[in-house]
Amino acid sequence: MVRPVLEAVLDAGAPLVTLPELGRALERGRARPGAVCLAFDGDLACWAPHLRWLLDQDGRATLFAPGAGVSDEPGLPLRVKGPLAAHGRMPPAELAELAGRPGLAMGSLTMTQRPLAGMDPATLRVELFDSRRVLVERLGCPVPSLSY
Repeated sequence: MVRPVLEAVLDAGAPLVTLPELGRALERGRARPGAVCLAFDGDLACWAPHLRWLLDQDGRATLFAPGAGVSDEPGLPLRVKGPLAAHGRMPPAELAELAGRPGLAMGSLTMTQRPLAGMDPATLRVELFDSRRVLVERLGCPVPSLSY
């Protein structure tokens, strides 16, 4: 799935920026015009300053967040349990502030980031549909994308 995306980006003539290259560009205060950066992380607290910088430069990005990071609904998981569970989450108020910025689209990273294979239908519904619903309700913006 990733290779066709990368090929399409390169075929379109856009320079591809790796995460280390993006880090160096951010440190220098500039990134190559028209560059595309692909990242597959969630709403880690470390992304907030980089996203703000990108948006201040009229850049565009999609930030994928887990529903458990903003949920306080009884009966829904409140903690991320997947591979990024040990990393610092972006506080919900900061996430909501970023979600309202022009140029930033929000996406769902499922509810808890656990592997979906073998889950029963009720748990899948929570992971896929309830995650998107709570993000829309808590962030007050559309959440049209899913990253699994």
